[in-house]
Amino acid sequence: MRIMAVETLKELKKTFTYKELSSMLDIQESLLCRYTNGATIPSELQAREILGKVKTDDFIFKFFKDKISIYDDNFVDTSKILFYPNLLTIVVLSTLEKASAIDEVDKVITPAVNGIALGAMAAYILRRPLIVVKKYKESTYVDYYEESVREVNSMVSTFYLRKDLIEKGDRVLVVDDVVRSGKTVRALVSLVNRSGASVVGVLALIGVGRGWQDGLRDVKNVKVILRL
Repeated sequence: MRIMAVETLKELKKTFTYKELSSMLDIQESLLCRYTNGATIPSELQAREILGKVKTDDFIFKFFKDKISIYDDNFVDTSKILFYPNLLTIVVLSTLEKASAIDEVDKVITPAVNGIALGAMAAYILRRPLIVVKKYKESTYVDYYEESVREVNSMVSTFYLRKDLIEKGDRVLVVDDVVRSGKTVRALVSLVNRSGASVVGVLALIGVGRGWQDGLRDVKNVKVILRL
């Protein structure tokens, strides 16, 4: 925890001055400087306080909102969020801890390619296997479950889940980086259900608009970290 607090301060220093951090965290500037420069590390108590302040909903929204870009073609760019792996880990861990079914997860499933970073992080935190659902078949010698959805641009995408990676009775956490209409998540939920496994929760980094709330109304335990 103490090392995590130091690494988190180093990431925050990329955005904030020592004066700003001092005001936000109620820690002297000189001490913050010593922490980030490696001269000393915070006590267990202070490390817990630092991490507690940076994982509040208000702080998370203010910090990460400026790291997200939404372009005129509706592309949601989350690339810069990945520059802060420690902060993102803290946020994901905090969100997962609040999920009621978190202890029931057997496997994590995520769509390629944008969901992989968050999916891998969630799988690592939970110490569970990660399954990546792709939009193409890797081999004609492998059996797949298939699910097609119509995208916003009216194009049809097909998702493929390898049958040998999931078993009947598996309890699955679905992870995606951005939800807008909820169609991708619903496709993954359908694939999981078709395999005889069950979805115990959904984790998304960003929810854009309100369409996903209607689209995922009948999906249980949906957790969205940032709502734009």
